[in-house]
Amino acid sequence: MDCISRNRLLILATAVFILVSGLSADRVYAQNGNSPNYSTGSSRTGGNLCDRCQKPLLGGHIKADGYRFHPDCFLCSRCGKPITGSFQHKDKDFYHPDCYKKTMGLVCARCGKLLGDKWQVLGDQKFHAACLKEHLQQTRLKCDICGKPITSKYTKDQSRNYHIDCFRNFKLHKCVVCQRPIEGRMMIDPWGNQAHEKHGDNRTIACSSCMRIISNKTSKGGYRYTDGRTICGFCRPTVVEKSDEVMKSRNTVLAVLHSIGITDIPTTIPVHVVDMEHLKQYSKSRHTPNSKGFTTCMVSYRNDRTVSRKQSIYILNGLPLSEFNGVLAHEIMHVWLNEKDIKLTDPETEGFCNLGTMKVYQEDGSKFAMILLENMEKDSDPLYGDGYRDMKKKVQMMGWDKLIQHIQNR
Repeated sequence: MDCISRNRLLILATAVFILVSGLSADRVYAQNGNSPNYSTGSSRTGGNLCDRCQKPLLGGHIKADGYRFHPDCFLCSRCGKPITGSFQHKDKDFYHPDCYKKTMGLVCARCGKLLGDKWQVLGDQKFHAACLKEHLQQTRLKCDICGKPITSKYTKDQSRNYHIDCFRNFKLHKCVVCQRPIEGRMMIDPWGNQAHEKHGDNRTIACSSCMRIISNKTSKGGYRYTDGRTICGFCRPTVVEKSDEVMKSRNTVLAVLHSIGITDIPTTIPVHVVDMEHLKQYSKSRHTPNSKGFTTCMVSYRNDRTVSRKQSIYILNGLPLSEFNGVLAHEIMHVWLNEKDIKLTDPETEGFCNLGTMKVYQEDGSKFAMILLENMEKDSDPLYGDGYRDMKKKVQMMGWDKLIQHIQNR
């Protein structure tokens, strides 16, 4: 075979290959965006049926988001005209983009023209930004704080309307730390003071005793101890430090405890005010981060009989009067149990001693004392929290006299 014949056979074979390949390939005409494809295959509703007329699909057809149509059936559900470019649809209803906006109510309530990609909302109506401004001017919507017309974005509070700046500056609560309006998450202390939540990352933000947020406005500033505790300007002047102040607190607490039947407490037991490091040394393994008092008891025995008992009370320094009295009451209850040689479980012991603290706070009656009492009620500690709540139930059921008698007979 000559060279010319071989070339002609090669061209013929190539043409046959192209023809066969063309018969088996899908014919697809795709455009950019949300546009139809022209192809072959089964319809979304099953079989080879058009999803509009339900008649068989023969040859090429239009495919759009899983639905298939005859070319003549791919029509806009609003205007009825053919869809040849981009489209939008809701279920099986397909639309031209503008027809879709009209159908879905995406038209300006003032001018009636189609909305673009962005619009503004007033109540249940949508507006172009310029149209909303004209609408507000025409309706004379006014700010309920400054009384001036609202001509741009605004905010509502129930039935009242405000300029954004007026609402932020006069309606929103102000942070007591930075004095800026609080938008979003906040923290509130037991006294009702509010601050941005971000300030809570600072461990000196609240008084270690009364939990008041520290600021010049709410707490008259604050003072920081060397052990890291912070005390506010209200608590600082009432701190119990001097020996005569300790004696006065002791007499106050003893009077309250005597009223519920806790008597026969030696008056010679010393009360020491110490710093955190010394309190840790005295309490040793019993110390916790929340420890503010501890009682030591040294007992001497002879022939299995108690010869002498020496007790001492240690209380953390820097405690304001109400808190100091509560801690002292707890420790004096320990003294009473030791003097009576009463053995209870740890939860019973700490719970019973906290009853003394509860009674002192109740007699105090100040808001500070009530906050401290509420913290006791919420304490999750198994000894000081659960133990206290169990003992509180018992005293409510039995009364003080029967509870004390019951404990002494253990």
